[in-house]
Amino acid sequence: GEATLRPAAKVVGIEKRAWRPYCGSIEAPMNPRDKTVLFAPVSKSIPKVRIQTKQAEELLSKRIVVAIDAWHATSKYPTGHYVRTIGKAGDIDCESEVILLEHEVCIRQFAP
Repeated sequence: GEATLRPAAKVVGIEKRAWRPYCGSIEAPMNPRDKTVLFAPVSKSIPKVRIQTKQAEELLSKRIVVAIDAWHATSKYPTGHYVRTIGKAGDIDCESEVILLEHEVCIRQFAP
């Protein structure tokens, strides 16, 4: 048979990072005592992010905001940190805020 060639490349540098805070939920850890969990962003174009938290149990059913800190060349996932909780996943106000944040719409209160 004829061998098929697959295109291959290697990233040699990153000119500019477009990291911003991302909304999503954490996945249940394999070990409940594990402090390192995977965060699954709402946007499918963003990879899962590895974060460390002592409150994984409370955050499982919540929408949270996570910021990416680094992505080492040997790591499958970038590492990040917990920023804040938006609310309960599935709640209409929470999901509306997620949509606005993901599309970078300003949600601050207007001054009277």
